[in-house]
Amino acid sequence: MVGNVIFLLIIYVAIAAVLVVISRKRKKEYHFDEMQEQIRAEGYKIAYMTTLFLLCGIIVVDSAIGSAIPEYILGGLLMAVVMISFLVWGIYCIVHNSFFMLGQNWNSYFSICLIVGAVNIISFASGILGWTKEEVHTQSLIEMILTKVSTSGVMAITFLTLAAVVGVKMLTEKNTGEE
Repeated sequence: MVGNVIFLLIIYVAIAAVLVVISRKRKKEYHFDEMQEQIRAEGYKIAYMTTLFLLCGIIVVDSAIGSAIPEYILGGLLMAVVMISFLVWGIYCIVHNSFFMLGQNWNSYFSICLIVGAVNIISFASGILGWTKEEVHTQSLIEMILTKVSTSGVMAITFLTLAAVVGVKMLTEKNTGEE
C-alpha cells in the first residue's frame, strides 16, 4: 500500500515537472496580447466568485443539517467546487478566444481535454470495479473508494465538458471560415 502511494507520488511529480518545463518553454514562444490577459483576468474573477458562492453553499448546508458533513463527502464536494470553478474559467476563456498557456491551437486543447477526461473515466471505472470485487466492505474502504470515485468522476466531467466546448468552438470557427 505504501509502495503504491510512493509510486503514484513519483509519477505525479514527474508529470508536474514535465508540464512545468513545457509551459515555460512555450511561454517564451507565444505572445499573448493584453486583450487575452484581460479576458483571462475577467474569467479568474468570475471563477473566484463561483468558488465563494459554492463554498458558502457548503457552509449553509453543513449548518442546516446540524452535524458535520463526513470528511469523504466534504472531500468530494471541495473537489467539485475546484473543478466547477476551473470549468467556469476555462469556458469563459474559450468562448472569448483567450488561450490559456497550452499553446495557441484549439486542436491541442481538444486533445489534452479528451486525454485527461479519458484517463479519469478509466480511474472512475476502476474505482467502481475495485469496489464491486471486494468481498468485505469496511466503512473506511467505502469512504476511500467514494472519495476516489467522486474525484475521478468530477474531473472526467470537467475535462470532457471542456473538450465539448472546444469542439463546438472549432466547428463554429470552421463554419464561419467557410462562409
